[in-house]
Amino acid sequence: MIEQFPGEVNCVACEGYGGLPLGTAISLIRGYSLTLVRQNPKKYGTRCWIDGHLPVEDDKILVIDDVFTTGGSLRRMTDVLTKNGGRVIGAGVVVKRGEGKMYVPLRYLLTAEDLL
Repeated sequence: MIEQFPGEVNCVACEGYGGLPLGTAISLIRGYSLTLVRQNPKKYGTRCWIDGHLPVEDDKILVIDDVFTTGGSLRRMTDVLTKNGGRVIGAGVVVKRGEGKMYVPLRYLLTAEDLL
């Protein structure tokens, strides 16, 4: 997946049960910073949306998830990251099964039809 964004990425962002193992593996293998985006902000303390690496202006972020259906969760992650100063350059998923809209280039490894 990461080869589809050659030389552009230095930070991976993910959320949820599907994205977390993928984002963690990519960050460990490539040495990228790892940003964890919460599905909802904390209800105490800092009330933040982001755990782990807080993106800075120079970061080139790839948002990662397991399945793309409508793009809602990837768009929400992109919104949270850009509001916090990050620059999302693309999104990567394992399976694309829907036709949702994205603000950034979307790359995928398989379609739902490939699995049938």
